Amino acid sequence: MADNGGADREQQILSLETLLQSELLGTIAAVLSTFEQLLLLGSITRACYRNFKDSWEGIWIARVRMILSLPEGYWQRASEGMLFAMQPSNTSPQADLQRVLRAAVKQGKAEHVRVLAQAGGDELLLNRGNNILWYAIRCGHADVVHELVMVGGRNVVLHSMDCGCTHLHFALGCRPHPQISIVEELLSVGGKELALMHVRPAYGGATCLQMSAENGHLAAVEALLAVGGRELLMATDVGGRSCLFLAAKAGHLQVVQLLLDVGGHELLRMTTHKGKSAVDVSQKKGHADVTAALMQAWSVHESQAAV
Repeated sequence: MADNGGADREQQILSLETLLQSELLGTIAAVLSTFEQLLLLGSITRACYRNFKDSWEGIWIARVRMILSLPEGYWQRASEGMLFAMQPSNTSPQADLQRVLRAAVKQGKAEHVRVLAQAGGDELLLNRGNNILWYAIRCGHADVVHELVMVGGRNVVLHSMDCGCTHLHFALGCRPHPQISIVEELLSVGGKELALMHVRPAYGGATCLQMSAENGHLAAVEALLAVGGRELLMATDVGGRSCLFLAAKAGHLQVVQLLLDVGGHELLRMTTHKGKSAVDVSQKKGHADVTAALMQAWSVHESQAAV
């Protein structure tokens, strides 16, 4: 019986070689620039230049082949100097893998991303200085984000920066609008725990719902409320500002109406630590339509309470 797994892996490696072509040119550009100058000056022949360039590309392809076939524990053994002879520079094998993985993410090569992420494991996916999931979110490739989430799981999705900003905060901050498919992907794994995470108090303490409400992202607000529920709805930042307050301040009428439908009078009567309500801030900012909606909601509640 044929070994289909081996054939599939060989095909993955071959397709990665194609992916490398654009990345290779950038990687060796500094060295080649010197040789290009020598070529232009007539100090070396074109054949010599081509042979040098091809030899460097061959080394990089060989390194990727080795990375993909490495067993568990590779990173520990690599640190002891097993692969130094193959390195055309003084970068670590992990840095090489990070470089190729970023190239695959940038080009939206989801299958390649899966193979490389599996090879690198948590050490690669949880790298604070070069977070690959953040990069995939910024590039906007939902299928690549899916592969990284499937490989990294809950541990990677719940990972946050020192400021407390999560992958979900980052996804919701993408302009002009977040990709709701990426938001839902992160929430499907991170769940309520992810939805309830705040940025650290020193950075404002906002939840993802407050961020989405302030930016007027209606679909994101709906997705967050479906997961975070009332606990998320009633959360405030360090200034005591609710999601309704922030939506009213920014003048996002549809978001205000949605929050009123879900939160009712309890959300409407919340005030900041300075005693300001959503009505107060909408009036101050001159959002007449938002102020009217808030006042109407207040009137309806008062009428029902009087009955």
